[in-house]
Amino acid sequence: MGASPFAGSALPTIRLARPLAAGRAPGAGADPAIVAGLRTLVLAVAALLLAWLGGRQIFPEGRWLTYVVLVVGGLKLLVNDFVAGRPATLFVSLAVYGAALILAPKWARRARTPVASPPPEAPVAT
Repeated sequence: MGASPFAGSALPTIRLARPLAAGRAPGAGADPAIVAGLRTLVLAVAALLLAWLGGRQIFPEGRWLTYVVLVVGGLKLLVNDFVAGRPATLFVSLAVYGAALILAPKWARRARTPVASPPPEAPVAT
């Protein structure tokens, strides 16, 4: 299996996106509310990715790991976001996390083996 042509581009992209999302130059002075919101976004995307992979049997363990990540995200909201957040960042964090809570279980169940329907009955000659 060969390496993806995009494998080397992820780390520089993340390094650039984090300070830009915080609205300032790279450094230790990033806004804690925005950083908490970005972390919530990462956990929500991770839960959705695990659900999608688990629902398609690509990574079957993703089904139960989805719920673990969702619980960790909920605890993170309580401990970090509500303490450091502002109304605007809390709105975005709660909206993203709520979408993950709605979509992840659906995606994890999506591709289970369908139950075969019974064959149609032949017409009865009278």
